[in-house]
Amino acid sequence: MQRLIDLTKGEKRVFFHLNNPKEMSEFLKQAEAEGFMINGKLPTQCKCESVMILHSDYTISYMHGFAINAAYGAGDGKKIEYDRYII
Repeated sequence: MQRLIDLTKGEKRVFFHLNNPKEMSEFLKQAEAEGFMINGKLPTQCKCESVMILHSDYTISYMHGFAINAAYGAGDGKKIEYDRYII
């Protein structure tokens, strides 16, 4: 499986769409194993949203509601369906 950090090369940010709790859990585990942090915490200790944003500095962020829809729809970064990525 490709590393998450490799997907950020040349990108301002990478949006991961997570369809269900199992994908959310797998995403957080993989991100933690690669050294990513969410607000200074380990990813598995944080809440996961349906869209998570990876940055090349090993940080993860997320937004809620309208803000994420606007950012996700604006084309400001690569978009990846996690279920297709992990297969």
